[in-house]
Amino acid sequence: MSAIVSIIINNYNYGHFLRDAIESVLKQTYSSVELIVVDDGSTDDSLTIIHDYRHHCIAIAQEHKGQAAALNAGFAQATGDVIIFLDADDQLHPQTAAIVAQTWEHHPNLARMNYRMEVIDHNGKSTGMIKPALHVPMPNGNLCNQVLHFADDMGWLPTSGNAYNAAVLRKIFPIPEQDFPILADCYLNHLTPLFGDVIAIEDVCASYRMHGHNNHEQGYVNMAQLRRSMVHWQASHRAIHHFAAPLGLNSTNLGSVTFAAHRLLSLRLAPALHPFSSDSLGKALGAGWRASLQRFDLRIPLRLLLLCWFVCVAIAPKKLVYWLAQQFLFPETRIPINALLQHFHRRRHHNQTQDGLAAFSQKY
Repeated sequence: MSAIVSIIINNYNYGHFLRDAIESVLKQTYSSVELIVVDDGSTDDSLTIIHDYRHHCIAIAQEHKGQAAALNAGFAQATGDVIIFLDADDQLHPQTAAIVAQTWEHHPNLARMNYRMEVIDHNGKSTGMIKPALHVPMPNGNLCNQVLHFADDMGWLPTSGNAYNAAVLRKIFPIPEQDFPILADCYLNHLTPLFGDVIAIEDVCASYRMHGHNNHEQGYVNMAQLRRSMVHWQASHRAIHHFAAPLGLNSTNLGSVTFAAHRLLSLRLAPALHPFSSDSLGKALGAGWRASLQRFDLRIPLRLLLLCWFVCVAIAPKKLVYWLAQQFLFPETRIPINALLQHFHRRRHHNQTQDGLAAFSQKY
């Protein structure tokens, strides 16, 4: 029997892009596709657009509760074996469901599949960029140990770049709505590797739209975003601890270079707004050192470089801290340093994690 692929579009005030997202699902070459569109309390023309497609989808309209609530509502209605959560500003390529279903047929016990995405602009025109770049391997294989030690340092694809095993999702749903009004994909991508392998599909299967309002694509040090990321990672860590114990997995060493670095940057650059009242420079520095030393996927010279970065951020003048933050958060801006980092990186593990001085999730 052919696998059913449920594609759930979550939308909030993206009426300008919504029709393209829906049409991309309706144009799938694979026949066993279920389309669910969840509107999370939009105030634009989204509901009118969804009404136009009422005979082609399951439509859900709810008051504005956030991304997790939208995904929960959509998944509750899904009957598919495989689930794709499509952001309303993105698009799927016509062959995506077919490729995902074929992969599922050969690997039915996978927890998650991920595939490359082309980057398009506000008007849907290709920018020529691929996410991640074609020379960068995607998350692949058994990633459980990485999640249990440095979940936030791992590379993963944005929401629309993943397909999930519905049976695995039923074990971790519903997503905590208070914790993930945004970045619900953080929860999904951190938890699913605890329940099975992840496979990388090399095909470019979706379009990721850059339009100036993407959560993690601004290209500058945004302190409000940095603080939000920390809060969401902390919530994700709680979830990892919660699900790891019943599975007989040890999550006591969970930490990450990325989380510790964000803590330290927040304390140096905007201490009055730091989200954790009991935190301190000493605690954040110590967490950074511990996280750097336990990055078993990195060579010793790179671990030492990370230790030096934490010390520099802790003692440097604020102007220099901003520069150090830029190098950490936006690795694409540090081309000369990247060459050195690549030399130190253990290639036998680099298909599973980022280089350690990497930005959050979507950065490659």
